[in-house]
Amino acid sequence: MEHGFVRAQIFQSDYLTKSLKFSGFHDGKYFATIDELLTNLASEATALPRHDLEASGRSVPFLSIEQIKSAAAKVLESTDYKSGAVDLSKLCLSLSIDLQFSDRDVSDVDGTPILGSANFGRKTIEINSHSIKTRERFTIAHEIGHFVLDHERYLRSETIVERDLFVTDEKSSSFNYERLEYQANAFSAELILPDAVFLRKTAQFRRDLEIRDRGHGYVFVDDQPCNFIVYNELLLRLSNYFEVSKQAIEVKLRKSKMLTDRRRRNEISSIARLISDLTLFRRH
Repeated sequence: MEHGFVRAQIFQSDYLTKSLKFSGFHDGKYFATIDELLTNLASEATALPRHDLEASGRSVPFLSIEQIKSAAAKVLESTDYKSGAVDLSKLCLSLSIDLQFSDRDVSDVDGTPILGSANFGRKTIEINSHSIKTRERFTIAHEIGHFVLDHERYLRSETIVERDLFVTDEKSSSFNYERLEYQANAFSAELILPDAVFLRKTAQFRRDLEIRDRGHGYVFVDDQPCNFIVYNELLLRLSNYFEVSKQAIEVKLRKSKMLTDRRRRNEISSIARLISDLTLFRRH
């Protein structure tokens, strides 16, 4: 048991914590923190109703990727999105979410940086200091996902640390809060990389770079410099266009089954590393 986390949850303070996921269930309601559970028990004892933490007695439902895509598409339609990097501030405005930014470096009791937080009752998202702009955008979209997917039925508030962004799999048996994080991440990816625009721009940049399908797939890469250089440039152009990381672009290509990757997994060639470094140097 992480005593610092538990102590911070029991005794309220202004210090944000998120070290482990606490999941409590009592009388048909889910609780994200020990504080919420104890407060609810106390309110029951004094016959005071709790209107800010209503939740059904059922488990968090499974959502298919098609359902998540549909939710993201509806949000984009509300801002009349057509192309380019999604304007997340405009999107929050259309959803009546108060998006706030802080230059504070906030950490949980284990010293893990807290990237941001959401308060569902107040409809606010607060984003803390980020060293990487593309990760900041993913964090914002992640928190928007919690609102759009109605996660307020299960959470009163939520804080996000970096490891939450790497929850990429969902199974029918997934733990409730792990499922919530997965769904928010999947929503974020669909929101900032919309299918139709992503496919259109990939096709355009592919033509510009004279990438051809020579029997190896729509986009092909291996350790040969002639293939790696062009592939890296494709990632870079898509990354700049959508203002997301090259890693996110690569994941999107894989999930869209557009990428055939024949690079050595356990031994990246020195030539590939050198080309990547030179490309970054040239851009800066």
